[in-house]
Amino acid sequence: GGLFTDWHTVPGWIEMGFPVVAVGKDGGFTISKPPGTGGLVTPATVAEQMLYEIQDPGAYHVPDVACDWTQVTMTQEAPDV
Repeated sequence: GGLFTDWHTVPGWIEMGFPVVAVGKDGGFTISKPPGTGGLVTPATVAEQMLYEIQDPGAYHVPDVACDWTQVTMTQEAPDV
C-alpha cells in the first residue's frame, strides 16, 4: 500500500507492490507485499485503508452481510507484514 495520511514517508513509488492477503480458517489474516517492491504495510496503512473502505466500523452493511469491526486488532509481525 502507499496512499495514506503520511504518504510522503512511503518508499518506492515507482515500483509499488500490491498487497497480498493470506486468510486463515479462523478468520485471521496476514497482509504483506512482494519482497523488493515499494510501498508500506504497517498497522497504520492497513487501518487507514480499512476505515476508508468500511467507513463505520460498528455498522458495516453490504447486501449479504452486516459486520461489527470494532474489536479488530492489528500487529506488525515483520517489516511489511
